[in-house]
Amino acid sequence: MLSRLLHWGSPAHPAGSGLPYDIIAHGGRGVGLICLQVKTTTQPPRGRRYCFALRRGFHGSAHGVFAYRAGDFDIAAFVSLALGRVLFRPFGQPTFSATPAEFAAPEAEQESFRSALAAVRARRRTPPAGGVPAPPPPA
Repeated sequence: MLSRLLHWGSPAHPAGSGLPYDIIAHGGRGVGLICLQVKTTTQPPRGRRYCFALRRGFHGSAHGVFAYRAGDFDIAAFVSLALGRVLFRPFGQPTFSATPAEFAAPEAEQESFRSALAAVRARRRTPPAGGVPAPPPPA
């Protein structure tokens, strides 16, 4: 993940352990710093789709498995290790699925990243109900 982001011109660094995101990167002008949560699978597709669930924690911990909250991260990166490909989506949906063809489509990786960045840019420009723009993520 880091190498892809760096190759695309987005400086990126791993985040510390225990945080709700895995990578901190620069999303470019108008976006600034972004937090990415990475989900991977080594499993073959269920039926005809790779399926991912966005959950934190693990079953053996005292807190178990629980959902992410708004503001925990900006973009999710869904990685198929078998295909060596990644697709990006902005924070929002608790699940994601894609076919091998969707992962393998030319430009799918970069286009999904650009689309997710555009969603983050738009969300940060839209004031919440109180009328004050949302602050950028922590540095």
